[in-house]
Parts: sequence; structure tokens; C-alpha cells
Amino acid sequence: MSLDFEYQLPSGQVVLVEAEVTEGMRGMAQTTEFAGEPDEDPVIELLSLTIEGTDVDLYGLWFRKPFATDMVNVLDDIQDRAWDEYND
Repeated sequence: MSLDFEYQLPSGQVVLVEAEVTEGMRGMAQTTEFAGEPDEDPVIELLSLTIEGTDVDLYGLWFRKPFATDMVNVLDDIQDRAWDEYND
């Protein structure tokens, strides 16, 4: 499953994000001889990040959200947004 969405940087620039969701393996049921295994969680991989048609590398870019004291990594924030898009 693929996800495409827009992410706005604090500077106002819009990043077009393309991500791929890989479903986790199904778990195995419990039997009298086997304890069973839970389902694996899905994995989201960011495939491309583009600004105005140009691929960008946002590794190492951090920002501070308004009224917050801690810094936020842009790639982590994009990954969180991808999870939100996947769950909606």
C-alpha cells in the first residue's frame, strides 16, 4: 500500500511525501504444543521527499514547535504523519 501526502515545513515549504506501507506477518494461533505468536506490526518506509519537483534529503533537520521546549526531528515528524495517514 502506498501513501502520498503533503507535509509543511515550519518555513512554509511544502514537501510531497511518498511512502510505502508493508503489512506485518500474521500471527500464529496458540495450540496445545505451541505458545503462539502475535501479529507483526506494519512498517512504513519513506520512499521520496520532494520540494517543487526536486528530491530533498532532510536528514539532520530539526525544529522547535511553538510553545515547546524540545526539538523535533523533521523525518520523525514526517514518519508520525505517515502513521496518522495510514491509520485514517
